Amino acid sequence: MLFHVHGQDRPGIGNELLDLAEEHWSYMDRFAGRLVLRGPTLTEDGEEHTGSVHIVDLPDRAGADRIAGGPAALTARRRRRGGRG
Repeated sequence: MLFHVHGQDRPGIGNELLDLAEEHWSYMDRFAGRLVLRGPTLTEDGEEHTGSVHIVDLPDRAGADRIAGGPAALTARRRRRGGRG
């Protein structure tokens, strides 16, 4: 089942994202075999990072919740999850 996980950066996170990048990538790499698509979301002018989107192929919603409930890199964001069967 495909799930959409949208991490929206919290306001004012700015350069803190750079400090969290290594932890975020290391965490998300654990799911590489399940990721269908992933990438950043940007402001309309493309200048600022606003979050990220991940489409993951998982057997159930609990798996999507585990991905979205990751380490500090992800908890620095507000999370939105949705599923489609």
